[in-house]
Amino acid sequence: MSFYLLEIGSEELPAGVVPMAANYVKTEAEKQLTALHLNYTTLKSGGTPRRVYLYIDGLPQRQADREERVQGPPAKLAFNADGSVSEVGLKFAQAKGLDAATLTKVSTDKGDYLSGVKKIQGEDTAKLLSEMATHIIKTIPFPKSMRWADRDIRFGRPLKYLLSIFDGMRLELGIEGFSAVDTTVGHRFLAPAAFKVTDFDSYIRGLKAAFVMVDEADRQASIRAQMGELAKKSGYELHMDEALLKTVSNLVEYPYDVEGVFEEAFLELPAPVLTTSMAVHQKYFPTYKDGKLQAKFIGISNMNPANGGSLISNGYARVLRARLNDALFFYNNDQKKPLESLVELLKKVTYQEKLGTSYEKMERFRSLARFIAGGVAKDKVALVERAATLAKADLMSEMVYEFPELQGFMGKVYAGLQGEDAEVAAAIEEHYMPRFAGDVLPQTAVGKIVAVADKLDTIVGAFAIDMVPTGNEDPYGLRRNAIGIINILEDSGWRIPLKALLHEEAIELIRAKATVDCDVAYDKIYNFFIQRHKQLLL
Repeated sequence: MSFYLLEIGSEELPAGVVPMAANYVKTEAEKQLTALHLNYTTLKSGGTPRRVYLYIDGLPQRQADREERVQGPPAKLAFNADGSVSEVGLKFAQAKGLDAATLTKVSTDKGDYLSGVKKIQGEDTAKLLSEMATHIIKTIPFPKSMRWADRDIRFGRPLKYLLSIFDGMRLELGIEGFSAVDTTVGHRFLAPAAFKVTDFDSYIRGLKAAFVMVDEADRQASIRAQMGELAKKSGYELHMDEALLKTVSNLVEYPYDVEGVFEEAFLELPAPVLTTSMAVHQKYFPTYKDGKLQAKFIGISNMNPANGGSLISNGYARVLRARLNDALFFYNNDQKKPLESLVELLKKVTYQEKLGTSYEKMERFRSLARFIAGGVAKDKVALVERAATLAKADLMSEMVYEFPELQGFMGKVYAGLQGEDAEVAAAIEEHYMPRFAGDVLPQTAVGKIVAVADKLDTIVGAFAIDMVPTGNEDPYGLRRNAIGIINILEDSGWRIPLKALLHEEAIELIRAKATVDCDVAYDKIYNFFIQRHKQLLL
């Protein structure tokens, strides 16, 4: 049995693209091999920022000969009255390469037809693999691809080389401007020299010796182990962020954990500001002690700290320090402005060209929230109105402008610092919940009401200007918002008449902005909710 190894070497791919490309290479190869009637025993793929590989073992040297039954023209045309094959039938058989001895009449649901067997001679596996690999390389669905130099081929980043080996021999590919090679390269800085590859074992061993862990799982395991050792040595806790771990494991080829520190003065910032700066912006792991954030972090380097570790650590800390200095400045500056003063600034922000400003949106969902509160929490109407008024104010703060991931949270913080009711402050953050499938739901009655109102206004507004979700297109997250509303209502046990809420309130509030018939829009929105509810029940 034979093996095939393909490695696509390129400039550094974005972290999120590496697993996508590796998965596509694997699934597309499986599909192509099935279509080509090529059996195999092993198929795996993987990659780093600088390479994506495909390995197939247990391949035959040649595609097996096979027979394929082909259906031809209707029997009334393909056969003579005496049952012999007519000239039409014979011409069809000749054109399709059918064995004349296998021509026969078959009955189907649509009637009787001519049928015959075509004998297909197998081709060399090497030829088929070359065509398959070329197809795969050209069709990887990058979110953004590029052309470079004078080449027509497009790829996520400029290609550097194509390693292509079938049974230890170089197998040429049909990629413009690239001859297949039987060598690969190691780590860009630690072992950049090329080395020869003869089989998969030599590929994996050679790369590991050249400071490249070619599989994401191995890099993740290494990062976990190193972080565990650092935490044990330094006496702090780690709350492992799996999404961050996946990201950083695809930013490096050979991970090294590096510990860094920052000034404790920055700990006066709210914890999510610090963790957002570290994890989201700098891709560092925060550290904790007794559940409290510490002035230490772990960064993942592509270079060995033994060779200038203090430089790497200090560099990481310097970049983080600059971001935290900005955050502290924004935090102190924002506190000088009452949230209510920021609400007025929403009048200058366009929410959606046809639906008006963010201030107009706030006015609409505030009215909806007032209506809902009147039915389920009459004692909370004033708090609901206040929370809805301030819900979007932090969008105009300096902190959220720089850290958009903190919208809602910073509004809650500033509201608390400025003496707003605790339930109002909580609702400012909660009205964005749930942000995604599986996210937590609002916990306060005020937060639940404002969340439902805001999401409902988003849905009704989009339908009113004919921005209805189609296929995978849902730019305003209407499906997610509808499911969020249903989950909040079910969690609360509230019974709110959806038809009245839609027809008597939400539609009326948007009518002046609508570009379609509002009665038609109402029917579509109601059915949209019914379908989402059916999906949840199923």
